[in-house]
Amino acid sequence: MQEIERSTEYSIINSERVKHQAFVSRKDRLSKTYQLPEKDYCFLVSENEAHQILRDTVNASEDGETPHIPKLSFDRFVGDKILYKIPHYSIKNSSYFVSSRLISDLQRAWTDAVTVIEESVRDRGMSLKNSTSWIMTQFFGDIGSNEKIPESLKNDLNTIWFFSKSYGDTFSFDFSDENFLVDSKGTLILWNVLYDTRERRFQK
Repeated sequence: MQEIERSTEYSIINSERVKHQAFVSRKDRLSKTYQLPEKDYCFLVSENEAHQILRDTVNASEDGETPHIPKLSFDRFVGDKILYKIPHYSIKNSSYFVSSRLISDLQRAWTDAVTVIEESVRDRGMSLKNSTSWIMTQFFGDIGSNEKIPESLKNDLNTIWFFSKSYGDTFSFDFSDENFLVDSKGTLILWNVLYDTRERRFQK
């Protein structure tokens, strides 16, 4: 069965003359992204529920309403995976310095939220096992008054979190540098920041 699914995936990729993988996150073991020669989109072959959540947010939003959320569109099923089309985002461009500062602001805010919750839970003698939703709540409370982070970015993060709740309460954020991309206008894209805490991610 795996061989059939794999060959089906490759036949789709090869039919589009895909030459190599595009922006790859080492932490995401559930998807592959392929760049299409001479086309303005890529193929994403994924079994990652986080990508379904991103697609849900795009489907529920007006065009341009969520500038930081990657524009995933369903193409077809490939075995137990989903094939999406996505724009050809970049790892870096001329505006990446500004984006890097935003990433640093998000990373600091997330680290602060985790620290606050960990200390609070530890003081109460409680377990950190189910603390994901507490950390998310603390994080959004903290960035709400952070003027360095644009409102559009806060809103898109909040939208992703809102839709993730339909899939359970185990989704969290990972703001590692490699989980962000930029579009042709230099807008920061929240490419791979959402993940299921039940999935063990590779650590740097």
